[in-house]
Amino acid sequence: MGRLGVGLRADVQAMVSQIPGASMSVLSERRALVGKIMVNREERFVLKAGASSVESIAREWKTISKLGDAQNRRRVAFRDSRNGRVALLRWVDGEDLSSALRRHPERLLPLLAAARAELVDTHHSGAFHGDIQPAHLRVRGTRIRLIDFGEAGNAGLYGGGLVYYAAPENAAMLLENERATRGPEEDWHALIASFAAATIGAHPVTLTATHPSFRDKMLAVRRRSFAPPPAQSTPEVRALFGLLSVEPEDRQPGLASLLARYERTS
Repeated sequence: MGRLGVGLRADVQAMVSQIPGASMSVLSERRALVGKIMVNREERFVLKAGASSVESIAREWKTISKLGDAQNRRRVAFRDSRNGRVALLRWVDGEDLSSALRRHPERLLPLLAAARAELVDTHHSGAFHGDIQPAHLRVRGTRIRLIDFGEAGNAGLYGGGLVYYAAPENAAMLLENERATRGPEEDWHALIASFAAATIGAHPVTLTATHPSFRDKMLAVRRRSFAPPPAQSTPEVRALFGLLSVEPEDRQPGLASLLARYERTS
């Protein structure tokens, strides 16, 4: 917790100490501290802490409150003081999408259907995730949950997210120094790209530079330089990769059509 101020470290320690038998390990300390809290050797909570200028902590807390009972029950405690912000959320059990599909590639269609339903529910709440990637899709069996809503929000300015899962239209606007916007189409592209990435075990963007810069990556996304499906792919995997290059308004209908077509034959 070296990057936190003295007061914020005290707030974190106070919150953890209120959980009997808890111990915390640090998962990340980039913009904010992210810690995993164990109780009796079981993963129970995730704690996020940062300065008041780190908006993602309050943004996630607020967004989750809109997402129905299953997500809202994850909220445990939130502290906003002059020291900074601390949020305590219940841990979501499971593994990330890439690990799940590596072990069970035959679950592609049921997981894709579950992820589509999860994203539809998120959008119906009025929120957009803004940072969908394989690590933020938590899988347990054939169930799937979106996690990490730090870039989430309503329609408006593009908040960020991992470059490899950015939509081509956002890449084009950012390269022209325009103010890219966030909406449902960007989330649908990121979801499709996440499943494509999990299928091949790598991000779906084809890069030519050995040490690509941020601009190199954005140029590749804008050009729709996406990796092809593996040579021995099933028809549904080839159809999934084809959705990477469709127009924004065709992403969700195309995904629905893919599921309707191949679920009938599986």
